[in-house]
Amino acid sequence: MVKAYAAKVLDFAIKRGYIQTNPFAHVDMPTASFRKTNATDEDEAENFYTREQLIEFLTCLEQESNYKAYALFRLLAFSGMRKGEALALTWNDLNFTTKELRINKALSRGKDNKLYIKSTKTGTARTINMDDKTMAILKVWKKKQKQDYFKLGFNTLQPKQLIFSNEHNEYMQPTKTRKWIVHIQDK
Repeated sequence: MVKAYAAKVLDFAIKRGYIQTNPFAHVDMPTASFRKTNATDEDEAENFYTREQLIEFLTCLEQESNYKAYALFRLLAFSGMRKGEALALTWNDLNFTTKELRINKALSRGKDNKLYIKSTKTGTARTINMDDKTMAILKVWKKKQKQDYFKLGFNTLQPKQLIFSNEHNEYMQPTKTRKWIVHIQDK
């Protein structure tokens, strides 16, 4: 309530030419966290794959023609990073020699549903050591991305090239991953 009122005041200031941008456009409000009062731990639905389900899911995904989805879900499963962090990654964040991945930003949704880059949830950068197979999959994806996007007219050798981008070589919509999951589950 207070944020909405303050944002309106600053929008008015923009209209009058006192300021250029509204800083409230980039404020993420915390979501309400609560537990069902009468629910026991057994009653709550599990929202994760077991080890066996994950292996089956990744195996099915590997057989699909969408290598980008396979690389993304493999990375998420074996790094523990958040989806928004993965969607903000650039190739410069990945070191194939040391097998390290630096996480220092995340994709978020702001005013008018626009995607933007923000700091990580904790506000601190971290480096993750990756396994050989995930690194090999990412290396294949990098080569495939270069070929696929060249056909679309994009040079993916730019310094800030996203690892996972849409067909316009821009930020991928976070909701896209859910569609990929449902597609594989249905099959």
